[in-house]
Amino acid sequence: MEVVGSFTNWEQNPVALKKSKDGTWKTSVSLEAGTYEYRFKVDGQWRNDPDCPRRLTNPYGEENCIREVA
Repeated sequence: MEVVGSFTNWEQNPVALKKSKDGTWKTSVSLEAGTYEYRFKVDGQWRNDPDCPRRLTNPYGEENCIREVA
């Protein structure tokens, strides 16, 4: 599983997530303050973050998740 978004130039620099012992997937990304769009890639398929309430329609007719960093 990978996280890709505006902060990774989308698929150019994906960030791998690691599965924890409790079954959750985690990673850490340092970001400056701002608004970022992102999605997950799971086995080559685009997926949204189910815990992210803010979404924005992308040019492909799907939605990107939005994260604000203070």
